[in-house]
Amino acid sequence: MVTKEKIMEFIIQHFKDVGREGGLSLREADVLQRQDTEAEREKARILDDDLNWQDVSIDDLKRFQVLPYLDPIGFRYYLPAYMLWILKEYDRVDPDILIPTIRSLIPTGQERLNAFDKVSTLNQQQAETVAFFLEFLMENHPDDAVWSVAQAALESYWQRFFYRH
Repeated sequence: MVTKEKIMEFIIQHFKDVGREGGLSLREADVLQRQDTEAEREKARILDDDLNWQDVSIDDLKRFQVLPYLDPIGFRYYLPAYMLWILKEYDRVDPDILIPTIRSLIPTGQERLNAFDKVSTLNQQQAETVAFFLEFLMENHPDDAVWSVAQAALESYWQRFFYRH
């Protein structure tokens, strides 16, 4: 198994140049989730002024559990921030927050037929990093429900990206 520190290094290295140009922001996805107006969506987008995913605050990640509602660009942009935060605090992150985040990594229904559209923007190294992240959670998180969801994500999609270093 790859260590937590190595996975964190992979996240930083493999996602370092990922941008959000044209993709949904956290607050914008939150507005879409709530089905608010287009005007509210525009206001929300302005509030997310981060220029790279490394600048996204942990408070925003905790507050906006919107990974499932992001478009492929926003998903690729925020995913490394979510993964780093979870790895840093994996034994303290509330399972009620963690489980939906992991569930967003499980392709369902039509997405399976469409090659899981959200992750189509990830390259091999980024996808492998997600697989290592899920494997780490499965083997180390104390909550059985987290283990179960991480296992489902690995088995349904991500294990195909494993390349052992």
